[in-house]
Amino acid sequence: MMKKFLPFLLYASLLIGIVSCITPFEAEVPDDERSLTVQAYLSNIVGDTRVVLQRAAPFTTQSLLVSEIGAQVWVSDLEGSRIEFSEVERGLYLPLDPGFVALQNGQYTLNINTRDGKSYRSTAERLPTLVPIEKVYREPRFEDRIVEGLIQTSWDVLLDAQDPVELGNYYRWSWVHYLTVPFCQIVFGPPFGGGPDRLNGYPCCDQPCYEKVVCTQNCLNLGRDALINGKKLSRIFIQTIPHCITEYYVEVQQRSISQGAYDYWSTVQQLSANTGGMFDVAPAAVRGNIRNLSDPQDKVYGYFEVSNVAEVGLFLDRTPQGAALLFCGPTVTPFPLGCFPCQGLNRSTVKPRYWTK
Repeated sequence: MMKKFLPFLLYASLLIGIVSCITPFEAEVPDDERSLTVQAYLSNIVGDTRVVLQRAAPFTTQSLLVSEIGAQVWVSDLEGSRIEFSEVERGLYLPLDPGFVALQNGQYTLNINTRDGKSYRSTAERLPTLVPIEKVYREPRFEDRIVEGLIQTSWDVLLDAQDPVELGNYYRWSWVHYLTVPFCQIVFGPPFGGGPDRLNGYPCCDQPCYEKVVCTQNCLNLGRDALINGKKLSRIFIQTIPHCITEYYVEVQQRSISQGAYDYWSTVQQLSANTGGMFDVAPAAVRGNIRNLSDPQDKVYGYFEVSNVAEVGLFLDRTPQGAALLFCGPTVTPFPLGCFPCQGLNRSTVKPRYWTK
């Protein structure tokens, strides 16, 4: 009997010996720095100016970004004018003058006093020269599938512009999609009828109700004229939109930015593409143009961007040019009892700037 269990006892002893020799690895995580992170924008467009303040804790299991409340924020210019900001939401600061915009040849500095008595200031940022958009257009995208053959799956939005003769122009392109929403609250199946996959919608009390959809992934689209100075910027890719036989409204922005802003966003873009491992640098941890006035060693992340924005809004006709795959989303059945207000972070009854229908 002992001979029968001897191999098992030897195996168990060897396993215990191996496990006892393994020293658990414990990563040394730096202390929570609680560094200030700033997202600040000023442009020539009304309503485009804002400052978002947060505290960053990049290497902790706690929340990475916490709103910085109760700060004093203002923007100053070379003429000595001071534009005060107020906190409208936790950590979000907007100018008291809603019509405040950056003026041609203007130079602006962001100032921040936090509740803990620290003072921060950006470098003076000048408004770059405006570069107009020549046109924004769409082209169908096709895929060669085994069963269907060549079939349209989506649309690409493209942009053309003329780069100025002067060397040293830098660009950041972005887009915002708006749509009207008939339902301001959607519920699934019972007790409103139908199976669990059926969607029932409460209509919006206020019509029309506009919903704003912004880019959430791979959103940094940058360019410079180092190799194409004075030439035409042609077929600049803006976004891909799904195919559906409905019109699609989009506002495209071309921001003329400084070299400093371009370098900053290029670094953020590289880090964003590289994140994923525990030792990767967090995208928020990018030093910008803002400093602590009394402590140069204090780490401040983020950037105060002053940009000259050219903007175009248009409706895209998505009628297919042949066979196409549709991605229109699920059908919602109206629920007749009651309605919900047109409210939410991305909803408003205010018509978008270039909405013409």
